[in-house]
Amino acid sequence: MNEWAATVLVGIGVAVGIAGVILPILPGLWLIWGASLLYGFLVGFDGWAWPALVAITALAAVGTAIVYYLPARKSGGLGIPGWGQLFIAACAVVGFFVIPIVGAIGGVVVATAFVAVIVERDLRNAGDTAWAMLVEILKAAAIQLAIALAMAVVWGLWAFTVVV
Repeated sequence: MNEWAATVLVGIGVAVGIAGVILPILPGLWLIWGASLLYGFLVGFDGWAWPALVAITALAAVGTAIVYYLPARKSGGLGIPGWGQLFIAACAVVGFFVIPIVGAIGGVVVATAFVAVIVERDLRNAGDTAWAMLVEILKAAAIQLAIALAMAVVWGLWAFTVVV
């Protein structure tokens, strides 16, 4: 396969990965990583290939960790106990499969409100807690999108060195 065809093919894979970050049906960051690895196999691991792949791998790992860390940290800061955090995580998984794309977020928000009502015994505070959790999830998603775009830029620079 020539370098231009490989670049176009992998570019499509990177675009699908970015779409996977925006609509969380697919593991977007890891699709970008896999497409970048495939690019290395197709065009060779010469020149900037290894530094680019290391940077893309690091970005994917950080982006994946952020999606889980920020909401977990926020829930702990909001006074959600450990059992509540496990319940919220389980509701996110169930929500994802019951209502694809938005179900995970809805599951987290509803479960957070439910746990907050049990812990705080105050419906108004439970709503504020659920809102704070939604904001944190959206913040994590925005950071993950920025990381996906950074991964795409790193791959794009690598591809530019290959085809030019």
